[in-house]
Amino acid sequence: MFYVILGIFLFGGFIYLLRPVLTPFVLAFILAYILNPVVDALERRRVPRIVSVILLVFLAGVAVAAAALFLVPIIESEIRTAIARGPVYLETVQTRVVPWIEETFSVRLPHTSQEWGAEISRRAGAISTDLAGTLGSAVAAMFSGILSLVLGLVGFLVVPVVAVYLLKDFNQIGRGLLRFLPERVRPTAMARVQEINAVLSGFVRGQLLVCLILSVLYSAGFLLVGLDLAVVVGLLAGFANIVPYMGLATSLVMGGTLAFLQYQDSSHVLMALAVAAVVQVLEGTVISPRIVGQRIGLHPVAVIFAILAGGQLFGFLGILLAVPAAAVAGVLLRAAASRFRETFWFRGAA
Repeated sequence: MFYVILGIFLFGGFIYLLRPVLTPFVLAFILAYILNPVVDALERRRVPRIVSVILLVFLAGVAVAAAALFLVPIIESEIRTAIARGPVYLETVQTRVVPWIEETFSVRLPHTSQEWGAEISRRAGAISTDLAGTLGSAVAAMFSGILSLVLGLVGFLVVPVVAVYLLKDFNQIGRGLLRFLPERVRPTAMARVQEINAVLSGFVRGQLLVCLILSVLYSAGFLLVGLDLAVVVGLLAGFANIVPYMGLATSLVMGGTLAFLQYQDSSHVLMALAVAAVVQVLEGTVISPRIVGQRIGLHPVAVIFAILAGGQLFGFLGILLAVPAAAVAGVLLRAAASRFRETFWFRGAA
């Protein structure tokens, strides 16, 4: 047992050190995990596995390209419209938002661009005179950011390649890992793996479908309200729903704020808030129960804690894996609790 615990800690430390490099590989594994059942189905119909993999990845790429060709012009048009109306938004902030903040919180804020410039200059003059060190840090940060961008692009290109290799040997990898387990524990391990797979497959595929549906509903609702950035806000709110209640918060804050800046009245703000509320009610009562159901078996508070802890420890990779890892831990804890209730100590205590 000591060596098992030591191995777990060493493996966890190894993963923590390599977390920036692992992100594209984790994304590739998730993509392979989602597509593997389709490849298995084609293979059962006597389609060679490598042909199925290439065909499926090609169709997935075509679908992504088609979605981009459809969405990019819409998003570009919305952003251009919002930029053109930027002076109107700024005037609303200066004439209505800033006075309300000053009156409510008893503070004094700049009102004009000249006042904002003077305030920035004053605060800049109060900064330490060690300009060389600050400039050097800024240059280093710039080059670090460029390097991170290049590595991110390389990682993005790595994802489909790694996904193809994983899909090709997905089942063989699983069988190979099982050979490292003693034969006496393989049936129990297989039962746990099948239970974990049932939880994860339903949740991952279902949650992605829920995010797509919510993105469409949010976008359609905000388009009916007449927001300039309806599709942008709808997509952000829909996919923010991966984190519980984050989609609702995003739609309320961004939708309400944009409605106020664009129309400067309460009716459009209330309509934007109503869209967010209606979509949230549909998500909680109809969409998620029918598509995802209770497959994950975790309380929403546990999900939120897992996401925050994963983000704190591993950044974006931790947020990406928090809910699946929590679901796996839940399955293992329920199995351990069941075994514990069968022990002599527990029965004797009862």
